[in-house]
Amino acid sequence: MTSLAAVETARAEHAALHRVIHDMEDLAYHLAGHPGPAAFRALDLILEVLDRHVTGYMADEERTLYPLIARQLGGPAATATMIEDHREIGRWVDRLVGDRRDLEEAAPPQLERARQGLYSLAALLDLHVRKEELIYLPALRRVASASAPERPPASITP
Repeated sequence: MTSLAAVETARAEHAALHRVIHDMEDLAYHLAGHPGPAAFRALDLILEVLDRHVTGYMADEERTLYPLIARQLGGPAATATMIEDHREIGRWVDRLVGDRRDLEEAAPPQLERARQGLYSLAALLDLHVRKEELIYLPALRRVASASAPERPPASITP
């Protein structure tokens, strides 16, 4: 994958993640009252997206995006903390999936734990995405622009 393709893929994935983060925060807010079946369906949908899509995307990043970043920023140590973020995000997803099984009765302590988990995971995902956008994507853009062939002036382009 080229640096430019990696940047574009990451930007599209980040836009989707921002929507998921927003949905997680909204759902956490709504779980504070007396949530009905619609809230639990929304939770199931968010957990499915997190468990299947987000964790899969993180694995893809580690295989494709992070090696490009490591080369640009001086080696594997440059991505080590972000890989640890992925592990922590995975632990929070696993916790939320486990907590969901305990929510059938919707008792207040379990609802509060789910709310805390949603807010915590949303904050962790948001921070992780912002770090990629502030540090990694600009580094890849620099590589892409440095390796792009110069275009001739428009006046001599056939």
